[in-house]
Parts: sequence; structure tokens; C-alpha cells
Amino acid sequence: MSLTASPRSGSSDPFARFWRTGTAEPLSAFIPWARAQRLLPMVSWRAQQQGWKLPELLEQSAREAAYTATGHQLLAERQLHRLGTLSRQAGLRPVIVKGPVVAEVYPGAAFRFYSDLDLLLAEPEANALFDLLRQAGYRPQVTGERSTHSPPLAPPEPGLWIEIHTTLEVSGGADRFTFAQWAGNLHAWDTVPGLWVPHPVDHALYLVAHAVMRHELLGGPLLLTDLAFWTADWTPAMWEDLAIRAQAEGLERAVGLALGLLAGFWPESLPVEVGLLFPAPPPEVMLYGQRTLLGLATPRLMPNLWRDLPGRDLPSLLRYLRLLLVANAEQQRGLTRRQRALYYLRRPFRLLKHYTPALWGLLRRRPGDRAAWEARRDLMAWLRTSGDSRPHA
Repeated sequence: MSLTASPRSGSSDPFARFWRTGTAEPLSAFIPWARAQRLLPMVSWRAQQQGWKLPELLEQSAREAAYTATGHQLLAERQLHRLGTLSRQAGLRPVIVKGPVVAEVYPGAAFRFYSDLDLLLAEPEANALFDLLRQAGYRPQVTGERSTHSPPLAPPEPGLWIEIHTTLEVSGGADRFTFAQWAGNLHAWDTVPGLWVPHPVDHALYLVAHAVMRHELLGGPLLLTDLAFWTADWTPAMWEDLAIRAQAEGLERAVGLALGLLAGFWPESLPVEVGLLFPAPPPEVMLYGQRTLLGLATPRLMPNLWRDLPGRDLPSLLRYLRLLLVANAEQQRGLTRRQRALYYLRRPFRLLKHYTPALWGLLRRRPGDRAAWEARRDLMAWLRTSGDSRPHA
């Protein structure tokens, strides 16, 4: 393997350095970085745990970020309870994932910021809920983005967008993490009657797949704090269950990489025996993962052909190109003709915005962009290759 990626000029390892030593200099760079990573409220928590005294500016910024997160939480709680009531009355079973569910295992709700609400339903129920929310005043948003969910719905009053999924991930043209796959192992959410949550192990596997396979670690170190708090009270049986389910889904290497990164970032968060259950990533994979997760590798977005392409033949390529340009039927559902036309007008500009810098660099054979492309391709090839590199007795 040749997993190499050129760092940004003058880059450093801001959050990992703070997490280990409490050093957050220069503040002018660290504060906006931590805010962008949605981890600024965690700074004050970590300092309290380690007995560090933060600079006044950093403490104030962390406190303000926590206030903002608390405001979002209050808006979300009101929406979620209304959503639960609406779902019970209609006989629907929405499954809530990520944000508000993960926030519950943090030391305080304000420490886990989230900006939207993700729901998973079976297809008929997803359509019914979409229609019910529109009747309740929610408005479909046309962004020009391509996704696996219906158009995001904005509430009629200040609040969070709602995204309704019938599948949470698509890999190689196949759906993964669907309602049908989870249906036999769902639990009523105690926090909000009328909403449901996945089994904790299923949820952990999805968090890893979403961050590693879908976003290729570009989402930042929030994954590590999510995993640390989510698994903090897990029993050995739960870890063994995760290993079994990960292998069944072909995600054992993704989980091994995520946990390896967590162990390097937050060593005290994992039992020693957990390392025996998952493949140990090669050193070059770990190094690339660390650099990417912490924002040190080239951050430009590139087409995810190795993830999205359903096959390696011409018909598959044509299907992929059509999906890339016009999105999927689920995403177009509920849009008026005017809104569909607006989507098609905005879509090319979104593509240009996201991919032009990287593609232009590749066409001009810039070493950094070429190295980043090859590194991400090699990472996904390693993640998708069957085989087990875990130690054996």
C-alpha cells in the first residue's frame, strides 16, 4: 500500500495535542478549529477532568458554544416530542439515529452538538410521515445536494431540519442499515414516547460505517468522542457482538480502524481485550487515518467512485452518472415541478463547488491532489478487502 497524503502547509495536530496536554496554542487557530469540529464545548469538560486551567478566552468560547448547543437541544426536544405524538397517532415507528440519541451518553447534552434530526422508516411509513409533516407546516428544502434521504424538511418555526431515510447507507449500489434489517431489534426510546432507537451495537456499527465508509474520515474527530461515550459501559458480550456483526457486514476493518484511532487519541477509553476482537490496521493506514480525521490531510472533496459505483462496467458507470446528475427518486419525492426544476438548476453548481478544485488539481497533475486521491482509493480498497489481520493466540 502507498497511503500517503500531503499535509496542508503549516498544519498541526490541534485537538489531539490539547486532549493529551491541555495546550491550545495559538488560540486564534484552535478556537475556530474546535468550533468547526463541533467539539468546542468538550474543551471545558476535558480541562475539568484533567485539572487544567484554560485561558480565559478559550473558557469563554467553550461556554458560549455550550449555550448555543443547549439552545439547539431545547428546539430539538420540542420537535421530537411533537414528532413522537404525531407518529403514535398515525401508527408509525420512526427510528431516530445519531445526534439526540448519542448526546444522551455524553456528560451533558450541551457537549454533543447536532444540527438536524435523522429518521429511518420503512418506505410506506416514510412516505406517510413525509406527508404528515408537510401537512403540519414543514417545507421541503431544495439544496442541489444528492443524498439517500427525502428532501430535508424545515419546520414552520425555529428548529432543526428533519431528514427521512429508508436506508442510511448505500454502498456499491446496495442498501445498508435499512428499517427491515433493524426491525427485529428496535427499542422504544424512553426519552421520547413514539420514537424508536436501534440496538446499541447496531447503532455503533452505523456510526462507524457513516464516518469511515461514507465520509472517509473527513468528518473529523467527533467520531472518537461519540464512540468513547457510547461504549463506555459496554460489557464483553456487547464487544463480541459488535465483532460478529461487523464481520457479517464486511465492516470489521472499518471498526478496527475506528477503534485503533480511538485508542491512540483516548487510550483510557477502551478495555485492552477489545483489540483482540478486531483487525489491527497496518501502520500506514493508521497514520493516514490520524491525519485525515484530524484535518491534516488534503481536505478537498473528490468523487467517491469506489463507494458509489455499483459495478466496473459501462452500464454501471452510466447508472452512476445518471444518479450523480439527477439524484434518486426518493430524494425527488414531494417536490413540485418548480422545486424539481430548481434542483436541476442548482445541482451542477453544487457539483462544481464540491469537486472542481480537486479534479482540476488531478488534471494538472498536482502532486498533493494526486497523492490524496491515491491515498483515499487505497484506504477504501483496504477497508473492502476481506481478510483478518487480528492477532491470534
